[in-house]
Amino acid sequence: MGVTYLKEPTSPLRVGRALQSRIRCTPFDFSPSMSPTKPSTPKCQPYVIDLMSRRDCETDGYYVRAQGSILKVPKSLFHEMMPEIRHSLLLSNGNGLSAGEAIQLSGLTPLQLRYLVHAFKEYPSLDLQKLPIDQLFSIAELACRFGLAKLKSWSIEAVIAVLNGPDSPLRNASNPIFIRALRIAFIFGRVDLTTSIQVKWLTRLHWKELSPIPAILLADKFELRNLLGHAYYTHLTEIECGVVEYCRRPTSSSCSGSPSSPSPSSSPSSISTSTSTSPLNLKQRTHLLAGFYSLSTYWKCLRTSPPNFPQSSHCKSHHQCLAAWRMRWMVASSSRPKPKLAASASANGNFIPEYDVFKRLKVVEDFLKEDELLEVCLSPGCRSSALGAISKLRTHISNTLHHHFDLD
Repeated sequence: MGVTYLKEPTSPLRVGRALQSRIRCTPFDFSPSMSPTKPSTPKCQPYVIDLMSRRDCETDGYYVRAQGSILKVPKSLFHEMMPEIRHSLLLSNGNGLSAGEAIQLSGLTPLQLRYLVHAFKEYPSLDLQKLPIDQLFSIAELACRFGLAKLKSWSIEAVIAVLNGPDSPLRNASNPIFIRALRIAFIFGRVDLTTSIQVKWLTRLHWKELSPIPAILLADKFELRNLLGHAYYTHLTEIECGVVEYCRRPTSSSCSGSPSSPSPSSSPSSISTSTSTSPLNLKQRTHLLAGFYSLSTYWKCLRTSPPNFPQSSHCKSHHQCLAAWRMRWMVASSSRPKPKLAASASANGNFIPEYDVFKRLKVVEDFLKEDELLEVCLSPGCRSSALGAISKLRTHISNTLHHHFDLD
């Protein structure tokens, strides 16, 4: 793709003796220059970035202004747009036939426009392995915005292939990348993509690799209750100052309720739980407090009521297996975590809050897997089913986590 810069040499203009300074006309400055005696026109012309390839040279392109830059793009790009969008662009501002009457495109940078023109010319032969995620997202967003049907269809399939591929960039992506990916899934109406992005995001949240605050703000805005429930849960487990006290704090003045308000580079441990304000609004703090009480109560019941499991074909006295299972479950639910898990439990050593149900279940599972009495008292088939019931219980809690935060 050829890119040509056309300009005339700039020359400094002296403005009066009083200022004793020089003002240089920038390449994208179209404002009239001032003179001590009379107005004068700028001595330089704007950059014109020619995005026309050799095969386009027989036909003229349109001059387009993106921010302060003027670019010349093929007319075929506009011809592929939806008619109403094309007519709106050509009639609402400049006609694009000259640099002085350039078509104004707001909301995108010159680089993003270059991405769009390049993709328009080269797809579907673009190499997705070499395409940066920002470039791919820009192509999809602009193809949808300008109604480029063919490019729109290709770009969303490319986004799905990249994000759901074996080397998905979401494995190491920051919160802003997840937010942008979800917004693309929304504007294209792809529920399958929305679901897969949420699963990858909440997984990263549970791994404590990302701050849950942006996920809370976005999920609350778009009513994604599954993601919202898990984001509330991970935020709840990070609070060290007391949940009730934290939920009584006023909303931080630096948070506007936008998903991009918290710093994307902030680590999960840097969330302001030790300050006098909260990044959540009153409604969000109310949901957080509801989850605190609900999960705490749930664990109090669960620690004395283990999940049931079916009788194995080789079990001759299933009632004895169930009695032994309940007894060992209660012992395990009162046990202390192993050193490796205790190190990350909380600031208070091996104490795990009652509302941290997933971590408490992990402690119970680890205990019962190595429990010699359980191995003796239960038949092999029943023991396997009993340990499998813990995994099923964890999945059930994960799928219904939003209920605890009153998000129905």
